[in-house]
Amino acid sequence: LKMAEIFSGLMDKTDVPYDLHLFQALGYTNLETAVETLILENFDLVLYSQVWEYGGFGEGQGFINALVSRATSRGILWMNAAGNFAKSTFMSRVERGADDWALLPGPYQSIQIRCYRNETGFCPIRLVLAWNSFSDAVNQGTDKDLDLVLSDDTLTVLKTGGLVQKRPIVPGTRGVSIYPREIVEPKLKPGLYFARVKIRSSNFTASDRLRLTVSGTSVELLNK
Repeated sequence: LKMAEIFSGLMDKTDVPYDLHLFQALGYTNLETAVETLILENFDLVLYSQVWEYGGFGEGQGFINALVSRATSRGILWMNAAGNFAKSTFMSRVERGADDWALLPGPYQSIQIRCYRNETGFCPIRLVLAWNSFSDAVNQGTDKDLDLVLSDDTLTVLKTGGLVQKRPIVPGTRGVSIYPREIVEPKLKPGLYFARVKIRSSNFTASDRLRLTVSGTSVELLNK
């Protein structure tokens, strides 16, 4: 809404006629359908307010970037929201430590997350682990496997993102994914928490990197 308001406010100061169209683009399938319509109907400009924590790794590759490139290659200008992850993102190499935990800078090979006291008494958060195994083809996937574990300050495990990354997937199989990402969405009480990453497969190389992003109310990622 704010992106559209800024754009329309600027355009209203010119003599250039324009129309604004609202698309349902939440999720990959809706986004793909919207891009196809943009191309078919010769749109000029996209104001895209969503920021993906996965689907690419900031290097211009991956299936989200490939989809956007389909539009920009047809001359459509794409303006994307920057997101609010600057102070809530941690990136590092995938390095194996003791007991196959990834080497991270916090205690117990972790990334520390602080939930601060607020009027609701809780911090609903979204914690996403992604790694740079995204292909430009949405159905290609990866067999490089990481798990995400969230613990409290007593090391009690609260949430686990433990999908098995493998390809191909037999239809109907549960607990598996081709996508290099794990997501947990807990409701935390004020306090200190530890996010840890378990390396489940042996096929990671020196070029592999992981990224943790956290979003929510009154929450801070302490390791940068």
